[in-house]
Amino acid sequence: MKLNRLEISSSRIHNFSFKKMSAPTSDELQLIEIFRRRLINVEDDLRDRRLSAPRQLLRWIRARENDLVKAEEMLRNHLAWRKLRGIGPSLLQWTAPPMLTTTYSVKLVGFDKEGSPILFLPFGSWDIRQALEKGHKEAMVKYKDKILEQIMQLMHIHEDLFPSSSVTQFIAVSDWEGFSLRYIMNKEVVEIILDAARSFEANYPETLKSGFNINCPKVFTVLFNLIKPFLTERTLSKISIFDSNSSKWRPQLEKVVDLGLLPEKYGGSREKIGKISPTPWDLHNLRLEEGDPTLESIILGCRSAIKTSSSSDIMQEEDLTNIRVAPGYKVHIPVKVARLGDRIRWYFRIEEKDISFSVVQFQPPETMLEPRKEVVPPVRVEGESSGSHICEAVGDFAICFDNSYSTFKAKFVEYRVAVDNPFGK
Repeated sequence: MKLNRLEISSSRIHNFSFKKMSAPTSDELQLIEIFRRRLINVEDDLRDRRLSAPRQLLRWIRARENDLVKAEEMLRNHLAWRKLRGIGPSLLQWTAPPMLTTTYSVKLVGFDKEGSPILFLPFGSWDIRQALEKGHKEAMVKYKDKILEQIMQLMHIHEDLFPSSSVTQFIAVSDWEGFSLRYIMNKEVVEIILDAARSFEANYPETLKSGFNINCPKVFTVLFNLIKPFLTERTLSKISIFDSNSSKWRPQLEKVVDLGLLPEKYGGSREKIGKISPTPWDLHNLRLEEGDPTLESIILGCRSAIKTSSSSDIMQEEDLTNIRVAPGYKVHIPVKVARLGDRIRWYFRIEEKDISFSVVQFQPPETMLEPRKEVVPPVRVEGESSGSHICEAVGDFAICFDNSYSTFKAKFVEYRVAVDNPFGK
């Protein structure tokens, strides 16, 4: 259905497609280097705000359809906007009035397989007029800015914990049950909503992986038609809108959000698996600091919940290959990577003792470099393990099972390796 027409029905409003951040093409890699040189005088600002990585720069380039002049203007405007609004570490430390954090809560559902944060927003109960009546207009705007910065921080922390994840996007699930037209029959409320739309599009481009709006009443069309002019076609293509017919939105939601993370109310099995908190976490209660053991346990718990609930083909027993790694020896399983951004995925298990595991890249002879480069450092593993690595180069890689430290004991390993591209290319 065309974007200039909006009707609530039992089906999706937009021709929604789940669009992950695809890996940069060879042309885009060249554009990134040129773009970086254009920004040399703000390099420190970009590094401080973690915007200097190639995939971060790529967001601005794609947002302006590869026009580097417009992309540079957009990014420089963003840096100026941050200074004007006081957006930085101090904002993350700011404590919003309790009335805002309780009435307008944002929940962290977890992280998907690529490490993208999944946020739940009960917008249907967000009557912003209440905040204005209590004199919290400025605090409400600041609270909105903080939420967006917290989402960015979640992605940075996941990437620090799993450096190969390269997380730049998040998933938003918005529940509009209870939304009433009277919520927006106020000029100041409308101004706050439109400022949120403008700020997001201008300052957080290409950070939305997918946006689900569920339980939308018919009056939702009034609000969406106010917001739509401020969103680009790229953003609109990632948004889906459903009414209260769960038989329509649940199957679509399950394609993006793993059942192990979704509460039962939304068709998931979160409460049954028991790997993580039975209810999503309040975003304002999380410290969101690098090295915070609570957040790290949440991330690892989500990965475990996904693994438990998923029937991913990487773990199908009938496809496992058996090998014997003799004492004092290593076994390399060759893997061919044909495209930038390809992902090597693995699952293996060892019945007794342990084995050292790593992923190596074989360097071409003409580079005069070391013949092997470790892209996933060695780690001793007992039992079973699974994981993935996003390749930043093409060529020959290998999964390495190392038993060279053992003098007498051979190790028997069952494994499976696959290569795919999580970025949709």
